[in-house]
Amino acid sequence: MKRIFTINLNIAVVGLLVAMAQPAAGVDFIDSFNASGHTVDANPANSTKMVGTNGWVAHPTLGGISHRATNDNGSQGRRSGLGASTGAGNSQEGCGSGASACGEAHPVSDVNVLSVATRVNGGQGSEQANGEGQLFFGDAAGLNGYRVTFATYGAGSLDTLVGGAVQTASALADTGFQAAGVQWFDLQIVVPIDGQPAYAQWADANDGINYPTTASSAYTSLGTFDSVASDFDSVSIASTQNFGGGQASIHFDNVVATGVAIPEPASLALLGLGGLMMLRRRH
Repeated sequence: MKRIFTINLNIAVVGLLVAMAQPAAGVDFIDSFNASGHTVDANPANSTKMVGTNGWVAHPTLGGISHRATNDNGSQGRRSGLGASTGAGNSQEGCGSGASACGEAHPVSDVNVLSVATRVNGGQGSEQANGEGQLFFGDAAGLNGYRVTFATYGAGSLDTLVGGAVQTASALADTGFQAAGVQWFDLQIVVPIDGQPAYAQWADANDGINYPTTASSAYTSLGTFDSVASDFDSVSIASTQNFGGGQASIHFDNVVATGVAIPEPASLALLGLGGLMMLRRRH
């Protein structure tokens, strides 16, 4: 009887450890920068700044004056959002390098996938303008995690940040998003929960048809990141180059953070220890 009780107790303990190690259900964050929660206007000066709206805060490392929500289907059509109807995320602000860069961050929890719609062929009306942007997924301080930099002219990199410094950087494996036929595209950072390397990828969003339910093409790999110990509780988007009078050439829309919590190494270690204890008891 004592042996049966001991075995059952060990099974219960291991079951508890398994539950502890299982990823929790994801808490989704979605912001399409439309009129829900934002003041959206064709004139960005009349639109709300992202910081202070819908939980957005200042970019942790770039700061800047933030972006604005805008949706202009007229002469400034390149500032329109996905499908020209859902609100372009960010544009028409003083975005440049250094202190003039603009961006924002948003807290998230229990997620391992970040998807952001963006475009690199921005500008004013029919004018083409080069732009540079950033997408970050990591801790709230912006010091540890994964960053994708990209640009109209195709250059960019996958950066692994540790303590605010770039630990490793690799060139983008594909720059097809700069093609004239690609307007909005979905840019993703994925952190697998099985310990495999994190990676980035992109897919043509077909200017918003059924986005983000379906992409118009298969995802194309941008490469993998080096490993980093980080809390993935914040997302950041930023424009790092301005155009003309100071508006951003990189636009963002439909920021979506989803998935599951990444198991902590300590929980996995406890699970393994519990399993060994049970096997030892049974022998």
